[in-house]
Amino acid sequence: MKKHALLAALALASGSAFAAPSEGDIEVVFSTAGGELALVDGETLFDVQARIGYFMTRNHELGGAARLGFNSAADPSESLDLGGFYRYNLIKSGTERDWWYGGVELDLWNVTSDDDQPMTLRPHLGQKYMLSDDVAFDWNIGYQMDLSDVELEDVVNVQFGLSIFF
Repeated sequence: MKKHALLAALALASGSAFAAPSEGDIEVVFSTAGGELALVDGETLFDVQARIGYFMTRNHELGGAARLGFNSAADPSESLDLGGFYRYNLIKSGTERDWWYGGVELDLWNVTSDDDQPMTLRPHLGQKYMLSDDVAFDWNIGYQMDLSDVELEDVVNVQFGLSIFF
């Protein structure tokens, strides 16, 4: 069994470069940007997020995001956050196994609430690494800024995720 695992790892490492996305491809990203289940001081917190991007060209990607959340201590306990993003992918011609990207996300938090909704802007820089022809590991670092009067704290954060290309 160990031999088969080692051979598979060597084949992946020495295989030909995987194809990067091209114009018209769709990307679904599941990341640490939202995806949590926690029990804190008797409260239950849960949220899940997905971002969906469309490659207008090989380099330019536009997309949207939705996050559903639940907090047992909040009133109301459910929330919906919506957002959008743009990324410029530094993909060279031909096939690529990994590449850098830069972009910006704009998110509106808790759109179902009657209270003031925080709006944040997050410029970021990251890298994608193709694990197969249609799955990539993704990481990025960004600076999340509050654009509203709610006075959220500005933070630097790192996100990790898996991308699936269609």
